[in-house]
Amino acid sequence: MVSLFSILVFLIFAPLLSATDVVSSGQLIKNSAEYDGKSVTYRGEVIGEVMERGKYGWINVTDGEDTIGIWCKKEDLNKIKFAGSYRIKGDKVEITGVFNRSCSRHQGGLDLHAEKLEVIEPGKEITLPLDFKKVKLIVIFAFSALGLIFLSSLRKSSLKKPQEPTPPSSV
Repeated sequence: MVSLFSILVFLIFAPLLSATDVVSSGQLIKNSAEYDGKSVTYRGEVIGEVMERGKYGWINVTDGEDTIGIWCKKEDLNKIKFAGSYRIKGDKVEITGVFNRSCSRHQGGLDLHAEKLEVIEPGKEITLPLDFKKVKLIVIFAFSALGLIFLSSLRKSSLKKPQEPTPPSSV
């Protein structure tokens, strides 16, 4: 009977034992001394360029609060299909690795050396709708500018015409 009880307790609490709390960039930056050299899990969107450096490389990952540089294996970099930019939503990733407050390998920068990287949500291209109010304003401003240029050129040409002398009046 004790073994059945032990199994039930294990099944109930096992997910809690293996679950790693996800930390935010704000927590990492604010409490960098506390997290320095420790294994953390960080989650966010890949943004910018994927930068390969031989067998390793860099990605920048933002959680909407701030951005952390992630140093990871080339195999992990190859998992990234979309890096966020103006018209692209980047892959959402979860990284578990060692946080460095001042990394001796990377000129003292704050970074995270990934031991595990998973794409948890694929990125995609974003289609931005055309804002017709802005299009109307552009057309109005363009025609206004052309009208002002036309009026200005008419005024200049009328100033350049020689005036005909007026005949003397007879009294």
